[in-house]
Amino acid sequence: MTSRKNIWAVPFMIGLALLLNTSLAGAFTFTFNAGGGIDSVNIKSGDVGDSFTANYSFSDPALMGITLEGYATFTVDALNYTTDKLNLTVTLDNTTDISSDPGGRYDWTNLTWNVDPESMVTNFTADTDGTLDDSFNDYTENVQPSGGLGVVDVCVHAASCAGAGNTGLGPNDGTDQFQIQLMAGVGEEYTEENGVTLSTFLIKFQTDRGSYEFTPVPEPTSLVLSALGLVAVGGYALRRQRKAKV
Repeated sequence: MTSRKNIWAVPFMIGLALLLNTSLAGAFTFTFNAGGGIDSVNIKSGDVGDSFTANYSFSDPALMGITLEGYATFTVDALNYTTDKLNLTVTLDNTTDISSDPGGRYDWTNLTWNVDPESMVTNFTADTDGTLDDSFNDYTENVQPSGGLGVVDVCVHAASCAGAGNTGLGPNDGTDQFQIQLMAGVGEEYTEENGVTLSTFLIKFQTDRGSYEFTPVPEPTSLVLSALGLVAVGGYALRRQRKAKV
């Protein structure tokens, strides 16, 4: 039988675990940006077959109530330490709700990330999900997109990485998907000790009211888990405080 003395011990430990690591699936090692979204992901051989998702949401007064939203899911298809190659399938969806402005333009035009160790793209295949939409149909390496994103290692895009007139993945276009293969650069190698780290995950939307660049936000389940963690840890702290006053 669990004593009243230890009744908060289990919730405390669970809550602490939820706060420290809100992503419970897979073995990826994550770091998070100031807003709580994914900033970097370290990938190792044990992650082959697993996926992680970068979620995006951005609002601005100029958008007149429209919130730009979407997600990018990265699936690790292969990681070979002998050939120093990493194969990824990336699925994108522009989930922006445009019901209040159905005729407006809210296109997702690029997805960028950095790679460590330094790497190069050795293969790229667009439209691998068999849909009619292949907005993200090309890539550029070591490029600085417009909007002050800085130089990025990989930019997968529609038309070009920077042009304001780009078409892109619209809210009613369904999902888009591509496959990309990365290989360690000259003098670099992929090892089980260090794995391969993808980071930054900046994206760009082009709208009738301008272009917007932003980074991932927390996924809704992470927010719920964090809240549960805070409740559990807070309850444990309150219990200890009350006990100290007795």
